[in-house]
Amino acid sequence: MEADLKEVIIEALNDARDAFVKLDSNKLKSISDYTIHYAGIFQDSYSINLAIVIYSLAKVVEARKLRETEKWPQFKEFVMRDLNEALVALIKNDEKDFVFNLKDLLKDISDIDRNLSEYVRDVIETAKIKKGSAIYRHGLSVGMAAKLMGISPWELMEYIGHTRLADELPSTEKTPKERLYEARRIFNLTK
Repeated sequence: MEADLKEVIIEALNDARDAFVKLDSNKLKSISDYTIHYAGIFQDSYSINLAIVIYSLAKVVEARKLRETEKWPQFKEFVMRDLNEALVALIKNDEKDFVFNLKDLLKDISDIDRNLSEYVRDVIETAKIKKGSAIYRHGLSVGMAAKLMGISPWELMEYIGHTRLADELPSTEKTPKERLYEARRIFNLTK
């Protein structure tokens, strides 16, 4: 994992822990958006998966009825444990353990209530589609954004069509030469 990406993910994990403790779903969504911005730059699965996990946590935090269940205290404990362990794994450069902890977080989210596991699956799928549109907004093609998110291009195109995002993108107004210059500028390749 690149050092710049690792730094972004560590910052996102730290911020996500704080926001989750405060039950701040808006902050969690903001962290997810920030993380997905870097996924568009680095085109990596680590930041994409983290963005999905954080967005899913935001949706669970928003569901007040979940916080009133008897399973909530244990759920909070498991989430904090997995966030901490993901952070430690990343600091130790153990990418395999980092990915394992992200998967464990998604399992925690799915397990909070068996009756709600279908809802959580929908939240995770919706998160993938929304985050895919954010990657598309950053200039990647629909096909590439869908591939990075593990969804079909058709699902992503349908969502983008409903949001009219394709009509609003400033990148469609730029010439290929302008987009190439912008990409070089982002990656410090300008002369």
